[in-house]
Amino acid sequence: MGGILCVALSMAEIASAFPTSGGLYYATAMLAPPKYKAFLSWFVGWSNYLTQITGGPSVGYSTASMILALKEISDPNYEYQK
Repeated sequence: MGGILCVALSMAEIASAFPTSGGLYYATAMLAPPKYKAFLSWFVGWSNYLTQITGGPSVGYSTASMILALKEISDPNYEYQK
């Protein structure tokens, strides 16, 4: 939890230093060495896009798995049926 808080605070500081609609890839372009700016900006942009696309379904799947596990723990006679 502390690590996530440190990352969030760091990203908030970068966002306040570079206030633009470009977001993460713009901040990467500003902070990366000139030789790697293009590749790192592209990589960060696509990583952010894929994370946003897959984040929602993975949270839903994880929540459903936890609910099923709680049911199995609370009721020893419960058997999952498809």
